[in-house]
Amino acid sequence: MLDIFNLFIKMASHISDPTSPYFSNAFYLLESLSTIKTVVLLADIGNEELIVRFFKMFFDMISTDMSKNVYLCMLDILVALVEEVVAFPKAALDILLGQFHCKRQVCDDP
Repeated sequence: MLDIFNLFIKMASHISDPTSPYFSNAFYLLESLSTIKTVVLLADIGNEELIVRFFKMFFDMISTDMSKNVYLCMLDILVALVEEVVAFPKAALDILLGQFHCKRQVCDDP
């Protein structure tokens, strides 16, 4: 099961480049993970490293020119993880809260 999720992460990384020949496959995978909520299996497995990798990968990829559909799929996956994981990994929480810190620094800079 861990190998499958590692493959999901590897394929989903192609979503950051819309010109990639793998973009359509990556989007299909992302959409499927979002719709079917397959990522909740990570809560059952309890593999913190994979949960952290999903959060890090998605927040590293987010950009202002990203397709709204891609953004919404990524959001659905992260929300499912937050809702389902009983013992949420501190590293993933740090990544999530770090997004607010970055935004605040931008707002506070004159």
